[in-house]
Amino acid sequence: MKLNSLGRKQLYRLWAKKDGYPSFDVLALPDEKIQEGETIRVRDFVHRTERFIITPEKVEDLLPLVWDGKLTKKLPNLHEAREYSEIAINHFDPEVLHPTKPKKYHVYLTEKLYNLVYQMVEDITIWKEVK
Repeated sequence: MKLNSLGRKQLYRLWAKKDGYPSFDVLALPDEKIQEGETIRVRDFVHRTERFIITPEKVEDLLPLVWDGKLTKKLPNLHEAREYSEIAINHFDPEVLHPTKPKKYHVYLTEKLYNLVYQMVEDITIWKEVK
């Protein structure tokens, strides 16, 4: 299921295991800061009953603010962006990148964002009359 949700968000890559690979990504509201060693609650957007409490060992901010009415930091050139992408891909579990049977890599929502999105869905859902 895909749902467009307007507004600023934060995207974090979390490591919750000691295997060296990222465990999943978490989408959060801009005022939610995810930090190493701090417990958070996340939800699966599609599978509503899947809820997790996580204490990440490592956190990477994947969407640092680069524009806030003006440029806030220097953007990478094409070579730097490619190098960053190659390094990021090499950090993933090879099973996630398997060409024919890839292991699922999840993107979860913080509980706060999840509740906001589902409230928006409820607010715009049309009630159908059964006759």
